Amino acid sequence: MKIAYIVAAYFGARRVEAAAYRVEKLSYIKKHLKNLSTLNHNVSKIFFVINEEAKYASETTKAKYIIDNYEDIECEIIVRENLGMSYAAWNDVLQKHGHDYDYSFLIEDDYVPIVDNFDKKFIQYFDENESLGYVCQLWWDNNGYHAGIANGVVNMKCYFDAGGFEVFQHAGYDGGQHNQQTFLNYLTGKGYHVRDTGDRYRNLFLNHNSQIISYGNKDGQDLIVPIHESVKCV
Repeated sequence: MKIAYIVAAYFGARRVEAAAYRVEKLSYIKKHLKNLSTLNHNVSKIFFVINEEAKYASETTKAKYIIDNYEDIECEIIVRENLGMSYAAWNDVLQKHGHDYDYSFLIEDDYVPIVDNFDKKFIQYFDENESLGYVCQLWWDNNGYHAGIANGVVNMKCYFDAGGFEVFQHAGYDGGQHNQQTFLNYLTGKGYHVRDTGDRYRNLFLNHNSQIISYGNKDGQDLIVPIHESVKCV
């Protein structure tokens, strides 16, 4: 089984920023590399896809140096225009490289796995449902069903059979929020199921007020958490 780990990265200003990010823009990328070096998992390759803006190009150069010198797991860095936010960034990588993998783990740069075999714990849901196309951290009905916490795993056969993700190359948060609502539409329209991990695991969400909200099984294990000083377990 081959698993891609795809991080959507950005070095600009955000509505919510960890203290470490305010000091160093590369702190999120460094955290992913550190955790993937120390945890047990079956990730075959890490992709960092950077939604770049010209004024932060120097940060991209620094990131390339760090990633190029990382030896624990094969890495590739992809730079694209900052359009469509994470959803369009993920889709670009999947379109170009997804045929080489059975599953792809899609994650925002400001969230990170913290437990051994985090990937296996997501993929176990696919073993239980042959019609499952995507497993995310939160799938809910909020003005229509969509991935409220989109980090998760996509079955690549389902992805390509459905025609990829429904994303639009818009600038800004409004475009990104639109893509959050729509990016799984092709999968569900093709008859594939989407679910979250909340029956077994706790899923923490960092909202725009820097507050941590808990979803799913409140007594369950945390697999993926926000990178933020208010989350003590990172």
